[in-house]
Amino acid sequence: MVIPVKFNSFLKNYDMKISVGPEEFIGLIKNAKFIMTDSFHGILFSIIFKKDFYVFKRFNDKKKNSQNSRIYNILKMCNLEERIINNGITEKCKTGIHIDNFEDVYEIIKDRIEYSKNFLLTALSE
Repeated sequence: MVIPVKFNSFLKNYDMKISVGPEEFIGLIKNAKFIMTDSFHGILFSIIFKKDFYVFKRFNDKKKNSQNSRIYNILKMCNLEERIINNGITEKCKTGIHIDNFEDVYEIIKDRIEYSKNFLLTALSE
């Protein structure tokens, strides 16, 4: 299943979902067996629902409008840097699909959420 973003996606023979809203987007990830994404939110919901995933680089790092840094940051924070695909499908995708450390990733995310909540509460109380 492909959620097309660019026109040329329509020129390919994919099973496509067009005009996907937030609820359906989350449901598609929740019910998927495996995720291939170029989306920050695709990564986050893959982690939340403990779905194995890989992420494609959507932007050129040198371009002003690149949004890769937030993808790099979440992957680095969760020790999942190997999940990024820089130049097409690699051998690791064929052999290393399963993420073994979701519990570790959850602990990291939980700690960051707690830190963020405390930061906001402190900032709002000043």
